[in-house]
Amino acid sequence: MADINIEAPQPLYDIEIEGWQPLRLILDQIGPFRQGPETFNFQGPDENGDPKPANLYMLLAKNGRGKTTALEAIYGLFGLMADPPVGRFVTSRPTGERAQIDIRIEWRDRGGKNSCVLSIWTGSREPLEAWSDEQVVAGAGAASWERLAVSAVTGEAQPIEPTSDFGLDLFRAIRAQRGTDPSQLYGASQTLPTVLYFTADRRIVAPLDERAVVKPAGWGYQPAQIFASDGPEWAQSIDNLLVWLEWVGDDRVDDLINFLNNQLFTDTPGKVLRRPRRQDLASYISTRTGEHSLLGLSHGERSLLQLYARTLCHMTASTILLIDEVENHLHPRWAQRLYASLKDLFTQAPGLMTIFTTHSMALMETYKDDVAEPGVVRGGFLIEEDMN
Repeated sequence: MADINIEAPQPLYDIEIEGWQPLRLILDQIGPFRQGPETFNFQGPDENGDPKPANLYMLLAKNGRGKTTALEAIYGLFGLMADPPVGRFVTSRPTGERAQIDIRIEWRDRGGKNSCVLSIWTGSREPLEAWSDEQVVAGAGAASWERLAVSAVTGEAQPIEPTSDFGLDLFRAIRAQRGTDPSQLYGASQTLPTVLYFTADRRIVAPLDERAVVKPAGWGYQPAQIFASDGPEWAQSIDNLLVWLEWVGDDRVDDLINFLNNQLFTDTPGKVLRRPRRQDLASYISTRTGEHSLLGLSHGERSLLQLYARTLCHMTASTILLIDEVENHLHPRWAQRLYASLKDLFTQAPGLMTIFTTHSMALMETYKDDVAEPGVVRGGFLIEEDMN
């Protein structure tokens, strides 16, 4: 497999993404998916009942049946564009694992508005499934099929043939923009794609390090970021994130706190998250009986606080949000609140797509509600083994 020079000075495309719709994921010889390729079509009915790319997608299965593997594959595909690359596909020897994700993209450059289906894959030179001209035009409503094949067997990710010019320029643009600080919430200041992966462990742990005004860990743009237990390192704590926004001195801290209060405490009169106190380098929750630190919140409140704050601050206008075992740390009431909050996010961020896993049949009953909702297209995949 021939590497492609990624250091060429002049890109063919200036990529300003205006539309972002993941279409499908294909896995082969990876985790439990070793009996042939498995395809997850990210599609569902819109409010008129017509099939459209889903922006809210559920994977339902018992543990050990491949839910987490699917999320790790998406994170790993985008992690190949990080520098250094991250994720399960970074390896010192061939593993036989193959994965491909297809995304419909709209972008604008000097020549005007363009559209394509972009296939990103790894594990082989040829794609797991190619797109014909008819599928691109009639099936996806796009103008071209673009390709980005990446190999990281040596530990250094490199595009390989048959990567197309657009795929190569996207890879270069991502590498060039990594580390760029966001300046607005909801991804409004950045359009390049990112994957935000929240693992099943989403606890908030009290920071142990000495508090200081330091940039949060992972603050600049990356094509793939992973969030697990929050803390105890100060730079990886929610306290640090809120304090940093307070010291940056723009409107983001107020907008973020308003969102968090609206989503977390609307049913609890007198309970609000306050702006961080500069002299304490800490945030507090105000209640009718006094104030307490973020650790005074319930497990569910802390889990959602972390998920909401990280998403609003780290997302771009082209984001795939991955949440593993969405019900973890959450009372059923809080799981419903998360579901409602995600739908609210779509109104602010139309380029956001959320994929979550669960083994909760109760959550499935809520999710498959047939009531159409403007702006929300729900899809899902049931791995039926051992499900009752």
